[in-house]
Amino acid sequence: MMCRLMKQLKTLSNYINFNRGLFLFAIFTGFTLSANADWKNSDFIVDNICYRVTNRQSTVAVTYDWCYINDGTGSTRYTGPYEGDITIPEFVTDNSVTYKVTAIDAHAFEGRSSVTSVSLPNTIISIGEYAFCNCSGLMSITLPQNITSIGNGAFSGCERLTSFNIPNSVTNIGQSAFSGTGWYNAQPNGILYLDNWLIGYKGDRPTGVITIKSGTKGLAENVFWYSTGLTSVIIPSSVTFIGKYAFDDCSGLTSVHISDIAAWCKISFGNSKSNPLYYAHHLYLGEDEITDLEIPNSVTKIGDDAFYGCSDLMSVTIPKSVTSIGGRSFAGCSGLTSVTIPQSVTSIEVGAFSGCSGLTSVIIPSSVTDIDGYAFNGCTSLTSVIVAKKTPIPIYYSDTFSNRANATLYVPYGCKAAYEAAGYWKEFKEILELDPEISQLDNAIYIDPFTISVGNKVQMDICLKNAEAATAYVFDLVLPEGITVAKNSNEKYIDELSDRHDDHTRTFNYKGENTYGLSTLSGNSEQLTGNDGPIRLVTIEASDNMAEGNYAIDIKNASYSKPDGTLVSLPDTRAIVTVEDYVLGDVNGNGGVDIGDAVSIVNYLVGKDSSNFVAKAADTNKNGQIDIGDAVTIVNLLVGKITHFTREFNLIWDEKEPE
Repeated sequence: MMCRLMKQLKTLSNYINFNRGLFLFAIFTGFTLSANADWKNSDFIVDNICYRVTNRQSTVAVTYDWCYINDGTGSTRYTGPYEGDITIPEFVTDNSVTYKVTAIDAHAFEGRSSVTSVSLPNTIISIGEYAFCNCSGLMSITLPQNITSIGNGAFSGCERLTSFNIPNSVTNIGQSAFSGTGWYNAQPNGILYLDNWLIGYKGDRPTGVITIKSGTKGLAENVFWYSTGLTSVIIPSSVTFIGKYAFDDCSGLTSVHISDIAAWCKISFGNSKSNPLYYAHHLYLGEDEITDLEIPNSVTKIGDDAFYGCSDLMSVTIPKSVTSIGGRSFAGCSGLTSVTIPQSVTSIEVGAFSGCSGLTSVIIPSSVTDIDGYAFNGCTSLTSVIVAKKTPIPIYYSDTFSNRANATLYVPYGCKAAYEAAGYWKEFKEILELDPEISQLDNAIYIDPFTISVGNKVQMDICLKNAEAATAYVFDLVLPEGITVAKNSNEKYIDELSDRHDDHTRTFNYKGENTYGLSTLSGNSEQLTGNDGPIRLVTIEASDNMAEGNYAIDIKNASYSKPDGTLVSLPDTRAIVTVEDYVLGDVNGNGGVDIGDAVSIVNYLVGKDSSNFVAKAADTNKNGQIDIGDAVTIVNLLVGKITHFTREFNLIWDEKEPE
């Protein structure tokens, strides 16, 4: 009786709120409420079945066997309890309006023990929670072929129902939807499957390793809730749906094993706790843990929550087939230091990379038009954000980039003013302009971004990309204040030709205002070797009092000569040099880079004494973390395999069509 009273009060409250809204709408718009309006009946009765309008002049749901009729008298009509054989039609008509019947409301037939059979039309797409709960006399029901959702406890307690069919259209089954039915009572203890759905378990909570059988399409809501003894789960590629809270409170999980990354990306998770990674943190492809993730080309969207909590994930490469990065898809991946977003992605959805505390930089390609709230919230190490779109992307949530006050924003050349005027983007620590990605240009003289320490020198490679044969070139090098070209003991600029030259002579002169003119001539019109790579090796130095930060180096007035003497004009380009207040690679703090620094990194990694360890000088390969690769990079520098520590940005700028 109390349950029935609460339902009536809830329905009455909804009705009052509904009509209060209409009343306010009428006040502010002058709209006239008419007793003959098409939408006037929120509930109505046809052939002793109550219907609730769910969409004006469109759809209805079968509801309880009493309903509130808005006929001006304020009455509640009661059809008498549902009983016997019930046939629900596809369409019903009330007041000359025909509605499609698309749902069975929550609790609609609950406790109606006299109902013996229900015939549902194929227009039904959802059955609400407890809709047929405790219909103890119900012996026959066939689920419609278009149904998508079966609510919590929908048939629980229907002890005379001994069989069910789950149509292929179903995408969600609620908790305990079939508990206490005749079918359920006949099952042995253990994991329960109904057709191709894992709907729960019977008896003790499962423990240890669970292998979900091949061919399983979905897991019901709350299916393993509070199974704290679970340690590992093996999920086949056939699974496409996992209901809400399916693995909630499975705190003992340590691993998730899959066989197909593409299939995993396409799973529809009900929420974050549907994904066992929320607790397990470690994802395996077969027996190999995934730390460097490459999304297959068959994936077009990375699903919501797909890699939530996968904390050992270090890098992610996304292919050009992907257009959307789903909500929270990489949330909580605290070990993630590198992500490659292609020029095909148009949206980065809510919380996509939230909590990725190891992520230091990210490049947003010009194809992206939407960055949703909290997309990079909690990315506490994010200090470099590169946005390739010339027009600032609208940001509506303050926590989209929560670390923006400590981050540098890089934008296309000539677009700094637009971003400084944009309400959200202007809140970054600083805004710097960069040039188009060199790979997008046929011809250019360019410099890859690099790092230099205050008071130190570094060799800077100046490169030429020439689509056609080149015999000579000329350009101006413009350095920022505080950085100059170093000189040798003879007071000559330290500048060398690369091995792309043969019978060439070089010129190098200072033109004032920190601008240097460089050129190459060939008396015999000898061609440069190759079509891309270094042409000049120039040593530069940063002054002792130079402030830490990012600075621009410009190449201007550039051109090269073809063998027939024709000049090819080249675009101006810009590179960024990062000036740091420490010597990169001087891990032991002795003032230089030597083998002792590589040893210091190894000692640090194995837990030996590291009291003099300079952590920020140790990330020599610029991957955002300290690892054995940093020691190897130092060794490579010492033996001459590399000439300096560097990092490269993979930029794709605005108005470029994806391949």
